[in-house]
Amino acid sequence: MTFEVGSDRRPVIASIDFQAPGDNKGVLLRGSFQVKTFDTKRRILRLIYAGHDTRVPAFTLVVLANKSTLTVNGKQINSSFSWEM
Repeated sequence: MTFEVGSDRRPVIASIDFQAPGDNKGVLLRGSFQVKTFDTKRRILRLIYAGHDTRVPAFTLVVLANKSTLTVNGKQINSSFSWEM
């Protein structure tokens, strides 16, 4: 999963490129997700995708510092997270 980040007065997530394991094309998600928290200074991200595009299941992503938890279909996937922009 990669993010397109824009800037108004503060950084905002404009789109998400979601790639399932083994998928080299991915699905671009624009505006069909809710960013609950995006704090680049405190390194906190809370994002919810409700599954409007049937190619991508609903998911929740929570990031605290460099650790992330992606929840898809009730399964939690823990991983590292990079804040490099």
